[in-house]
Amino acid sequence: MKKRLLKDLPFDNLKKDDVLYKVNGSYQIDHGETFYKGGGSSHNGVTILNTSSKDIIDMIWDKEDWFEEAILDHISVIPKGTELVIKFRPLCQEDSIYFAKGIIHILPHLEDGSYVWNKFKGITTSIDNR
Repeated sequence: MKKRLLKDLPFDNLKKDDVLYKVNGSYQIDHGETFYKGGGSSHNGVTILNTSSKDIIDMIWDKEDWFEEAILDHISVIPKGTELVIKFRPLCQEDSIYFAKGIIHILPHLEDGSYVWNKFKGITTSIDNR
């Protein structure tokens, strides 16, 4: 299970909205990928919290005032002149990347004939970490 931290913690640079997940009894933070303009990517690694941090997290992991499940349950879409901002509560990097790839996957279907979408044709895409 992946959970979103609701408050800063005074160790391991843990900040509000960090997403932690529990694997084999340890807590980890995935730092996602860097995407390159020419294509391809490289993973930025995973931080595994040390034993003392794990002991503290164990005590608060199930407390609703410290953590909540890191799920996608609401999206705000903000149209601007040169960008379309899609905002949601923090997810783990892996889930955010899956969501972005899902959007890229469906974009070609804008040409399928819907009266709203059919003017958007030949869109190319890329994933970019800015």
